[in-house]
Amino acid sequence: MRVCIVCQKEVKGGARIREDPAIRLIRTVKRLLGIARNNELYVCAQDIPAHAQRRKNFEKNLIIASVIGALLVLVLIVLPLLAGRLDVIGLVSALFIGVLIVLAVVFFRYTPAIEQEGSEKKKKRRK
Repeated sequence: MRVCIVCQKEVKGGARIREDPAIRLIRTVKRLLGIARNNELYVCAQDIPAHAQRRKNFEKNLIIASVIGALLVLVLIVLPLLAGRLDVIGLVSALFIGVLIVLAVVFFRYTPAIEQEGSEKKKKRRK
């Protein structure tokens, strides 16, 4: 069944959602839990502008979180080096915190991308 991810209604047309690693992970977890519906994910024509805005906000938030995470990691690595010591635990902790910041944005704000019209043709040409 084709389902709009915005309004949760069955659709006949619209734009198909791209199957990316996040969607595959969600599908795998749902299959393991036995709650998978195996719907085809779409965005109906009426909801495309709202979805496009949500996707744009997600991409912006992901870039901001990545920059903040990278700056935090750099600060947490450079400050001990300036003090004249190298702490492996601090290095690992800094990387872990930076990754957690980015994953938090992905986990709470994820909005999947829409497949492009020519993407199928491009895939066939590459093969």
